[in-house]
Amino acid sequence: MLLNTRTRRSLDKIERELTMEVARAVADVARFRNLTVDAEAMAFEFLAFLDGLWLRWCLSARRDTLREQVAALRFLEATLGSLAT
Repeated sequence: MLLNTRTRRSLDKIERELTMEVARAVADVARFRNLTVDAEAMAFEFLAFLDGLWLRWCLSARRDTLREQVAALRFLEATLGSLAT
């Protein structure tokens, strides 16, 4: 992937688009809750966190992702508040 420029550009574009999509969702929640958040930075950090959780799950022998789901929700709630409200 690193040696194929076209593949690298394509994957970089997909990553940027995903980051912007998550950033829009974070910005919407923050606006609704009257919070000041760097939505793009938060999206980047959240996606990096999810990548780490995914790797951790892949390296485990577990079939369920409950621990990772709970960790992801806690990460979001730390910045945006409870998602249950």
